[in-house]
Amino acid sequence: MSKYASVSALIALLLLIGLGVHTRSLASSRSAPAPAISTATDASRAVARLDSQIGVATRQAEAHARSAAPLTRLAAFHVARARLTGHYADYLSAERALDQAFERSGPAGGPHLARARLHFTLHRLDDARRELELATPGLDINFHVAKLDALRGEIALASGEYADARQALLRSEAVHATSESAFRLGLLAEQTGAMGEADRLYAQAFERTPASARQPRAAILRRRGLLSLKRGRYDDAETLYRQSDELFSGDFRTLSRRAELLALRGHVQEALGILRRLAEETDEPELMDAVADIYRARGNRRAAEPWFVRASARYEERMALLPEATLGHALRHTLAGEDAGEALELARRNVALRPGGEERILLAQALAKVGQLEQARSVLVEVAASPFQSAELFATQAVVLRALGEGRAASAAQARAEALRPDAMDQLAWLEQASGANSGH
Repeated sequence: MSKYASVSALIALLLLIGLGVHTRSLASSRSAPAPAISTATDASRAVARLDSQIGVATRQAEAHARSAAPLTRLAAFHVARARLTGHYADYLSAERALDQAFERSGPAGGPHLARARLHFTLHRLDDARRELELATPGLDINFHVAKLDALRGEIALASGEYADARQALLRSEAVHATSESAFRLGLLAEQTGAMGEADRLYAQAFERTPASARQPRAAILRRRGLLSLKRGRYDDAETLYRQSDELFSGDFRTLSRRAELLALRGHVQEALGILRRLAEETDEPELMDAVADIYRARGNRRAAEPWFVRASARYEERMALLPEATLGHALRHTLAGEDAGEALELARRNVALRPGGEERILLAQALAKVGQLEQARSVLVEVAASPFQSAELFATQAVVLRALGEGRAASAAQARAEALRPDAMDQLAWLEQASGANSGH
């Protein structure tokens, strides 16, 4: 196998960057309609290609009724489409295709690695671990071992097991160095506060990705842009986002990131217009929340409310379809609302599902919002004692400590937050208001 492997390897990279009624018929694996984005963009053309590939793979699966391979390819195409469109229907179609692949191959010879990867994408870490242990080596043993270690590392990272994650990811890189292995190591570096190292590794992932793979290269540039934004380097972020959109135009994730940056730089009306249009075109609840957040920040809660309500309805639909994949996103949405009790319930479920640093910070925020400040402080102390480091961690500590009346410690935590992200405290103004109201100080 070549250094920069096949379509499946590129799909795996895309899964890193950046998520019905069960029926046995192959026809049920066909896609949901594409979002109403301009047909002149790279993103819309990519969706059209995936639709064609899904059709071909479906026909092959029907023509070769004993083979699991077309169904495994079909699942991969559906997952790639889901990542590009945000449609959960494609994840469900991928699940059905893999279930049918196992029916044809039997448990011993089934595509365990593909199903482990899908479980991980949908935040089902325990299921992913179980499938991973059942995966057997392929013809290229080094490549396969590297894939297994890569996924082990990702699961460990999502579980807050940072030492185990580092060991597994370094093993994967040593056996088979790819754009994927560099990107995963970049994620580890970013989550442990090594922002410069993370950027270097993302740049290395970009260089390892073939020039013809424009969508993965654009996604890496978008990630580097987000990293620059977090570091307060707005000019660098704008350059990277623009390069990403030039390389692969029309991706709503890149467009929404550029709008976020516009808002941070004071171009609020322009940002609002872009986000409203994207929310209408894609029906993405996170974009609806972004619109609501801007209205709230401008003091217009009346205009924010319909967007928040629409997002709530979409999250309810997604929770009914794929609760594990939706939980973390729904939690951030609920934290912005009035029902602090619901936010705390979701936060506890989220930590039980994925006990990483980010998830525990969200739990601390939910605890602070309901006035359980000492419990919030304890959670944050545990996270800070781990290798996980982020501006949100220290900013949340600052808010909680200030609400507890510990001004000096709060100032120290704020300084650490702003060293990582200059506008870190602005991002948590909502929590400062909520926790202050519940603190009694």
